[in-house]
Amino acid sequence: MTPEETKLLPELTERIGTGLVRLSQGMRGMLWNQARQEGLSPSQAQALLALQSSPEPLTVGSLAEQFGIAAPTASELAGTLERKGYIERRHSTTDRRQVHLCLTDAGEMLAGRLIGWNGLLGEAIESLQVEDREAFYRTLLSLLSTLERSGAVHAHACPACAYFSACCGGSDERVHLCSLTQTRMIDAELRVDCPDFILQS
Repeated sequence: MTPEETKLLPELTERIGTGLVRLSQGMRGMLWNQARQEGLSPSQAQALLALQSSPEPLTVGSLAEQFGIAAPTASELAGTLERKGYIERRHSTTDRRQVHLCLTDAGEMLAGRLIGWNGLLGEAIESLQVEDREAFYRTLLSLLSTLERSGAVHAHACPACAYFSACCGGSDERVHLCSLTQTRMIDAELRVDCPDFILQS
């Protein structure tokens, strides 16, 4: 790296941060617009997506923790979605005292429409060259894993998992290993929201 490139690093960091904020704002705007069309509030839409993407069943308490809201507010949010027929409460099979919030078939279908990977966001991602898409995914996983270790996000991405080993590869193109499943993977096969995730100590 040249001295001139080194000098630009702080400015580049700021530009990347600003770009991520703009991307987040745009995605939130798309989600809220879709939510309105479906007769949902933004918080209801976010709750449906949280339930769909969570690697483990959520309770009212865990939903409150994830959203940073009070338990009564989370309970009211869940109750509204339940009355609309999008979620139902089920007792845990291992602990009858624990009640899980589960999407109904209608809730699953609605959450799928809200994500809209076949919409503008999906089209924007697919417009990238394959090698650019792969490089972006590697960078995204690295960023998520760093933030996960600091407790800022809960992405459950492979690189931050105790079962993950970044192998040297050699002649094998599958350069990573999951020691839980003994599966070797390439970058594109690494996961977000893995149900078996355990944070590296």
